[in-house]
Amino acid sequence: MNELRFNVAALLKEPTGASRERVIRVSPTTIGDRTLMAPLQGKVKLLRIVPRRNQAGAVLALGELTTAAAAECSRCLAAVALPVSFAFEATYYPQVDVVTGRAVMPHQDDLGFDLSANHELDLTEATRQHIELALPMQPLCSATCAGLCATCGRNRNLERCQHQAAVIDPRLAPLQALLTPDTLREMV
Repeated sequence: MNELRFNVAALLKEPTGASRERVIRVSPTTIGDRTLMAPLQGKVKLLRIVPRRNQAGAVLALGELTTAAAAECSRCLAAVALPVSFAFEATYYPQVDVVTGRAVMPHQDDLGFDLSANHELDLTEATRQHIELALPMQPLCSATCAGLCATCGRNRNLERCQHQAAVIDPRLAPLQALLTPDTLREMV
């Protein structure tokens, strides 16, 4: 995905604090195993930083992106497009010194990403991670989704089925007597 790749060799040669801004607009596509239903768009600022003394510089990517991701309703299994909006911050470390061409010490940042040997910054993985984090754990097609019938599997949003409510376990039947309207009024 070339729209999320940027060559930062010139930025790495500049002093600390130098920056570049890029506008991102990627047509609906697939990132990892997630399908995007709307364009991925927003802005990213690439900032030259020096994270630690005696280490080659790095690039800090600060961005705000929006899209809509395909998901499956956790109740009725219908396909749904969920709007996603997120801000992200990711640090990219060079593998090769931009001036000398020598390999640099690997970074110790577990959350950081590597630049390619050609000093290309690829936002694809950081974007994928942030999309997954921005999506709900149990996506719903609507807040009132009735889900699937446990007996016949019909989508209860589209049609009613004639199944009776689940049979109550006889050991718990005495507890149902506590839920009569008269008993509930007494409790209040």
